[in-house]
Amino acid sequence: MKKMSEFKNYRYVKHGNEVIAISTFAGRTVKGKAKCHPNDTFDFEYGCKLAAARCNQKIAFLRWKRACKKYLDAKAARLRAQREFNDCCDYLTNSCKQLEKAYLEVGELENDS
Repeated sequence: MKKMSEFKNYRYVKHGNEVIAISTFAGRTVKGKAKCHPNDTFDFEYGCKLAAARCNQKIAFLRWKRACKKYLDAKAARLRAQREFNDCCDYLTNSCKQLEKAYLEVGELENDS
C-alpha cells in the first residue's frame, strides 16, 4: 500500500465519517471519496489513502479518455496528410510525364525542320 507521502498532490477534507481527496487534472477538479461504515472504526489515514486512490483512478480514466481522443485526432490528421502526399506524388508523376512528352514533341519538331 502507498504511504501518505505518495499522495501529496491531494487536498483532504474530513466530513463526518467521510474523507474526500481533491486534486486537479487538465484544469478540472477531481474528487475521490472514502466513507467509513457506521459499525467500523474511523481511520483518517486509511480514509485518505482510499480516497486518494479513488481520485487517482478517476484521473487515470480521464487521462486515458483524453489520450484516446488525441490518438484518434492524430490518426485522422495522418490519414489526411497521407492523402495529400499521395495526391502530390501523383501530381509530380503526371507533371514529369507531361514534361518528358513536351521535350519529345519539341525535339521531333526541331528534327523535322
